[in-house]
Amino acid sequence: MRDYFGAAIKLQRSGTSVTVHFMRICRAQFIAIVSGFVFAVGVGCVAALLAGRLLIADHPEYSDVIVVLFGGIDDLREQHALALLRKGYAKELILDVPDWTLYGRKQPEEAAKFLRKVAPDHAGHVHVCIFSSDSTRGELAEIGDCMNRIAPNAHSGVVVTSNYHTGRALRIVRRALPGYRWSASAAPDPQFDIHWWRRKEYCKTLTTEWQKLWWWIVIEQWRPINR
Repeated sequence: MRDYFGAAIKLQRSGTSVTVHFMRICRAQFIAIVSGFVFAVGVGCVAALLAGRLLIADHPEYSDVIVVLFGGIDDLREQHALALLRKGYAKELILDVPDWTLYGRKQPEEAAKFLRKVAPDHAGHVHVCIFSSDSTRGELAEIGDCMNRIAPNAHSGVVVTSNYHTGRALRIVRRALPGYRWSASAAPDPQFDIHWWRRKEYCKTLTTEWQKLWWWIVIEQWRPINR
């Protein structure tokens, strides 16, 4: 009988030990899961806050040519580029313009008139480059021919475009025209701000640009660029 009770006590203690051990494992797993969740949320919040800044590359370097990509609202890109030209960031400025006719007016001719009006002090150093592509990738590839004609001895360039577009544009131009040293300068754009959560337009621009950037990184950059 004594042996029976002794065995029962040992079994009870053994069961208690297993239960305690199991609870410790569960508690450790729970802590690990909660810590992982908190860490993931923290990283996600930081990434969300920095999502706008990560799109922007705004470090212009003194170069031979300033290239203004087509797009944006009003003439903010053009005015920003002219300000860089007047500060001596380059000797030549190329304004990229599509071969379009809008309301009976050819856009390249209108662009040339605009440059003559706003930059008479730099006549002969501001140029219009006509392109026919429907993408940044194709547009930048066509710029090479203009640069060879306008500034055949150039070795470097500054890409001017809307703030949210600079990071992707810089990646693309370095791929499309690797023979030049490139930097980028960010022009203001009313459709985007690094505080993207403040307006619906900012959020929409941010989402669209990140989609285009990932498409470039994952797919498009590996395709050959035909000029």
